[in-house]
Amino acid sequence: MQRLPPALTDRLKPSERACSLDGDADRLMYYYLDEHSHFHMLDGDKIAALVAAFIVDLVKLANLDSEIKVGVVQTAYANGASTKYLAEVSLLYLPRR
Repeated sequence: MQRLPPALTDRLKPSERACSLDGDADRLMYYYLDEHSHFHMLDGDKIAALVAAFIVDLVKLANLDSEIKVGVVQTAYANGASTKYLAEVSLLYLPRR
């Protein structure tokens, strides 16, 4: 049920960002309202893909892409769409069998 947490319904304004942690703080949900007040949520898989792409850009900008390889390792519970995206942009390293 992707929607703004009830406690933030009247507080979060368009273009503001927020995040929530689960009970033991090992999972993060990042969300925001766009300029039209539409809710958007980024889960851990999306966040990992964005961070990896950002790091790849930094490595390329520093001209270190021949020396540094960036990859993402996912669990079996990862979102299928993020796995597909990471594989398409060559950031997903699959274990050899």
